[in-house]
Amino acid sequence: MLNLAVVLIHQFKGYRYPGGAALLPDPVWLGPAPMLFGFGRFVVHGIVTNIELKSLHTPGLPAVALGHIPLGTWYLVQAGEIPASNGI
Repeated sequence: MLNLAVVLIHQFKGYRYPGGAALLPDPVWLGPAPMLFGFGRFVVHGIVTNIELKSLHTPGLPAVALGHIPLGTWYLVQAGEIPASNGI
């Protein structure tokens, strides 16, 4: 749900304030929360649920492995290429 909320905020900002200059001059700080949430889902779906169900496959693991992990890794690589702001 948190990821959905962030996506909706992102869509609103993108259409209402294109470029982010008026509302958020440096929106990179919004990304870590859903990305960390996605990495946390790997811990839950890939480790905790496997232990509880005594199974190698759990519901949600394919979405996490094929969606959240690659997206989070891509975000961290892209965010690492952005130079730090002088005023923040």
